[in-house]
Amino acid sequence: MQEIWLEAQETMRSEMAIMVLGVLWQIAAAKHGLLLEIAVSVNFIRAVVLAIHIIILVQEMALMFGMENLVNR
Repeated sequence: MQEIWLEAQETMRSEMAIMVLGVLWQIAAAKHGLLLEIAVSVNFIRAVVLAIHIIILVQEMALMFGMENLVNR
């Protein structure tokens, strides 16, 4: 259980770092007059990837606690 929790924390930290870099890139793009829509779409894709990681993590934790019915829906 502790191993999964440590892995989850590491994943969240890396995803948060990616999102911060995305925001900084978006600010730089706006400052230099680049297309802001590209930055917004990249951040949206990153948010979707983060949501998928969270879903997978919740499923793994459900399996650890023996709640297979949450995973098999």
